[in-house]
Amino acid sequence: MKTESKQVKDICKFVGGSQPPKSEFIHEPKDGYVRLIQIRDRLNDNFITFIPEKSTCKFCEPEDILVGRYGPPIFQIFRGFKGAYNVAIMKAEPQNGVNREFLYYFLIQDAVFRYVDSMSARTAGQTGVELDSLYEYPVRLPDREGQQKIVDVLKSLDNKIENNNKIIVELEKMAKMIYDYWFFQFDFPDENGNPYKASDGEMLWCDELKREIPSKWKAVTFDSILSFLKGKIPAELFEEKTESTYPYLTIDVVNNGKPQYCSKESMYYCNGETIMVMDGAASGDVYVGNNGVLGSTFAMLQSKRSDISDSLIYYMLKAQEQAIKKANTGSTVPHANRRFIEKMYIPICEDMSEFSKKFDSISNKIIHCKAENRELIGIRDFLLPLLMNGQVGFKEE
Repeated sequence: MKTESKQVKDICKFVGGSQPPKSEFIHEPKDGYVRLIQIRDRLNDNFITFIPEKSTCKFCEPEDILVGRYGPPIFQIFRGFKGAYNVAIMKAEPQNGVNREFLYYFLIQDAVFRYVDSMSARTAGQTGVELDSLYEYPVRLPDREGQQKIVDVLKSLDNKIENNNKIIVELEKMAKMIYDYWFFQFDFPDENGNPYKASDGEMLWCDELKREIPSKWKAVTFDSILSFLKGKIPAELFEEKTESTYPYLTIDVVNNGKPQYCSKESMYYCNGETIMVMDGAASGDVYVGNNGVLGSTFAMLQSKRSDISDSLIYYMLKAQEQAIKKANTGSTVPHANRRFIEKMYIPICEDMSEFSKKFDSISNKIIHCKAENRELIGIRDFLLPLLMNGQVGFKEE
């Protein structure tokens, strides 16, 4: 495999986005409009925005490489979006016949991130990518065949990760459907295995919920079944794990980002419980099955009842997600409204054990897929610099 010594400017061109006025933003699809891709969209689809197609000329396709221009966190790299991209994002366009996938894997290297972070200007608390320095970064560029071999190895790992993500999505859909049948339509299995309400199970009016619920059920508020424990800022964070440190849970980490580590002394440790984002654009989002020190943007929701599992709490809150987010407070930075959530009513029966078992079963499969993804990401990230630096090669055929 032949290689050449190049620089980033020889293999890539960064094209900045544009920022139409907010007065043109809408939040539902419409003819003549395209999706506006923003940095926050790499995490979830909670805040989809559309703009007039004629208001911009900076478009992207799902295969394009998008790079966060400002931070913190700076230089976040993602793809898979179709639409227009805003001024806080750059598109990385391969140059001189360089394989687009090779460019993507080159840019996501931890060494490249550290270099960009060290060279980037900081103004008023915001970090910006210093492009002149980035363009000078050295590249060990294999020939086209060599680029493809590297891509094939890394892509095989990413394909497995993507497949696991698809399984997770389908399992989440299945859990949502089951929750809807059991806790909204009340067609959970009765003592004969038949759907309760559809089999003429007795229903009684519930004033708190303003609807009928099964006769032996009741409405309770969330604060009667769970308690909030707000995360904290650790005294010190470390880049590498030691025997006395644990992953510090942030939104990036629970979405398979690289963790930092801290001591759990005087901190809350999450051992798979449901956690909720309390501050920022993702306020109200919930996660379950993560282990680590609770980050300051999260609250851990601990069950007060042995028959209500962490997984069931997770799906209870997911079912109320729209109402929870609508009640967020804060004009500039959103915050989850804890008091509102605690006083929300939900229907439950005397013993929720069987319901918990079902949702535990689904959650365990999801947690397994996520754990496998973390392992695959670790393998990919270990191999990535070795392949790029030539420390791992290929046998000549």
